[in-house]
Amino acid sequence: MLRQGHIGVSLVLSSAVVYAAGKMDMLFVGIYFCSVLIFTEGLPDLDTSVPFVTHRGITHTLWFAITVSIISGVIGGGTVLYLAETAIWESIPVEVSPLTVGIVTGLGGGLGIISHLLGDLITPWGIEPFVPLSDRKVRVKLTTASNTTVNAAVFLSGVVLSGAALVVSSG
Repeated sequence: MLRQGHIGVSLVLSSAVVYAAGKMDMLFVGIYFCSVLIFTEGLPDLDTSVPFVTHRGITHTLWFAITVSIISGVIGGGTVLYLAETAIWESIPVEVSPLTVGIVTGLGGGLGIISHLLGDLITPWGIEPFVPLSDRKVRVKLTTASNTTVNAAVFLSGVVLSGAALVVSSG
């Protein structure tokens, strides 16, 4: 799947969180979660820039998703811990804890990778999500990765769903 399609899958998945957060008067948490998800969804394709890593190899596994989730959570929570010691923190109008930010950031980071894997799962090439424990390829073969119509449709679906979640939950 192309970047546009991957972002669309991310938006579709995050729309439920945006909706739930909005209903709990915590819309900023949903928007933050969505932002983290979109930021991390492109990480698996960094393997195309690293010479010794094969495309759709280790960066397209559940292990990579878990690793990114943990690192994202530590960075998110650690950033809040650091900022809490600075004058910047005084200007933040909402009450957030490092643990909450760490959890939301970690879940967003992990789900960003999962959303990428789901986008690649529907292509003929598929993914091997359990490498190195298993070389079993998982694929659904719904479309080619380069099908611009499908990528645009998935992106548009994500924009509509996340936009609707935003409007309905905050209204």
